[in-house]
Amino acid sequence: YACASLAHPHAIAAATAGCVLMAADVTCQCVVASDKRDRSARAPRIDWRRTAGLTLFGVVYYGFPAKLMYLWYERVFGTNVFLTAMFDTYLHFPFLLLPSFYLITQTVGKGSSLRTAWARMRAEWRTAVSCSAVFWTPASFICFGGLVPQHSRVLVIAFFSFVHKAWLSWLSNRERSASGATAASS
Repeated sequence: YACASLAHPHAIAAATAGCVLMAADVTCQCVVASDKRDRSARAPRIDWRRTAGLTLFGVVYYGFPAKLMYLWYERVFGTNVFLTAMFDTYLHFPFLLLPSFYLITQTVGKGSSLRTAWARMRAEWRTAVSCSAVFWTPASFICFGGLVPQHSRVLVIAFFSFVHKAWLSWLSNRERSASGATAASS
């Protein structure tokens, strides 16, 4: 992985994040579905369009802007873990990553208009940012604290993202899941 990541940093970052976030969304959908169905029922239906939206977000965002950001962090912040973690958690995430997440996952995954995606992000922004800060502050210190080499940062962040994006997927789809459960019980 290290050799491939060094040779093709953006392609490997894109593939890694796409696969991990795809698995995160499918896991999220299965967990939510298992809470709502009888254990003897058949396997849950996966909303593949929704999964495609999260997968595309992983490929596009982590493969290119995020990978560039992580390389930029080393040049700008050097080995200052505190500044790197704070910038990543409190500036990068709320003002770049989160809007990108909503715009891509809502338009591609749900077929929403840009206006609807933007409104949804604004409505959930505070919750997403505050809960994400609690999760990503320690994760950023682990990732940028010298324990993870540059070539493996997207891999490590992708695995943290498995948990985080499964939660964010649930957050951004909870009304849709609730309405589906209500319709199914009617």
